[in-house]
Amino acid sequence: MVRLGHLLRNFRRKVYAGYIVPNLGKPKKLAQIPKWYRSMVEQTDWDKFVTYTQSKKFKYVYDHHLGRGGYTYLREKLVQNNELSIDEIPSRALMWRKARENKNGEYKNVVKDMADKFVSLTLNFSGFIF
Repeated sequence: MVRLGHLLRNFRRKVYAGYIVPNLGKPKKLAQIPKWYRSMVEQTDWDKFVTYTQSKKFKYVYDHHLGRGGYTYLREKLVQNNELSIDEIPSRALMWRKARENKNGEYKNVVKDMADKFVSLTLNFSGFIF
């Protein structure tokens, strides 16, 4: 089932990037299913998909600033800056927040709200042992 979920997501992204984005602002073109998908997709499902891709739910707003190094490089940088010890395993919340900081250590407004929630939850649960 996980594999099917990945395939469906990739299909949606491919259709979005290959057909929806080039035709933004052309409602007549977007109202029609592309001919290569007509055998697979019904018109009602297509209309829902086009509406969904135009909504805010479809847009991912939590972009990271890691570059090619990824989380491995971020962890090495945190160790170099003495924010982590060499043998310490960082929390996912810490890595998520640090990955979305810009060079000045600031967040976008949307990301800042989520980062603040992570900090407050981390502080609330720091005394518990699971």
